[in-house]
Amino acid sequence: MTQDPQRPPSPDDGGLPDYRPTPAEGPIPGTGNYTNPAPANTSAVVLTVVSGLLILSGVGCPVGAVPFIFGILGLTQNSSDPENAARMTRIGWIILVLLTVLLVLAIVGAVFFIATGSPSGGVYTSL
Repeated sequence: MTQDPQRPPSPDDGGLPDYRPTPAEGPIPGTGNYTNPAPANTSAVVLTVVSGLLILSGVGCPVGAVPFIFGILGLTQNSSDPENAARMTRIGWIILVLLTVLLVLAIVGAVFFIATGSPSGGVYTSL
């Protein structure tokens, strides 16, 4: 029993029935014009996690709060406006770096002030 390669097998031939719609029935349901999904914003996920960990730490709480908000904005806007989501994520990273540098400078300044003691250079003495 030789089959025509252009013709699908029919139940009479021992094959499965053809359930595809004929051209008279119209297009196949569910096959419309779909756009590609927005690419995953991995940078926003990493920014949110890093900022969240800084918030949970005691010292980095002020540093992580604002970038955390920008990371969440980048995640929520990714499906509707990927360009704006990428911009929010980039702003969040810039703020995180700037605030981290300020925090490190503040810690170094505090350690330097404690190490040098009083402004006169001596140790506090009681009278």
